[in-house]
Amino acid sequence: MDVDEVKHFLTGEPIAKVGRANGGMIQRDMRKAQRARDVRGVAILGSTGSIGTQALDVIGRHRDRFTVVALSAGSNIGLLARQAVDFEVPLVALASGSIYDLRSAIAAYAGSLGRGSHALRGPAYAPEIVVGHEAAEVAAAVGSDVVLNGVTGSIGLRPTLAALAAGSVLALAN
Repeated sequence: MDVDEVKHFLTGEPIAKVGRANGGMIQRDMRKAQRARDVRGVAILGSTGSIGTQALDVIGRHRDRFTVVALSAGSNIGLLARQAVDFEVPLVALASGSIYDLRSAIAAYAGSLGRGSHALRGPAYAPEIVVGHEAAEVAAAVGSDVVLNGVTGSIGLRPTLAALAAGSVLALAN
């Protein structure tokens, strides 16, 4: 076994057996492609609470490994809007509040960062928004790789079942 075969055996990283001249470059490209496939999509339920904010802090430091595909919160529109813009989340869910208020908060925060609508930059960030008592269930059912459920008590049961039904790995924090 050569060094590359040992690395493959220990880490599972793919190797390419090609000529010495460009073998190193191809192996690096294959590892980069493998890492790109290893990015895990995460839905965070209860994103504005202690568990959710800590999870987003970790994800923010490891954006090469995780992407946030859905956020769900109870009623903290301001923090939810900031989280959604910061992570460019495609689906944002709010249990109580209005679509208009959440959309306005997202637009205001995105605008303050220069991510608002502009002819040269293209359309502004505009996620899909779900509001209502089933919002967390919708976020849990998006089919993400992992659903982190930080919703307190029995309110988190239906989203838990939705995540499992969608085939997601469930990280249950409450």
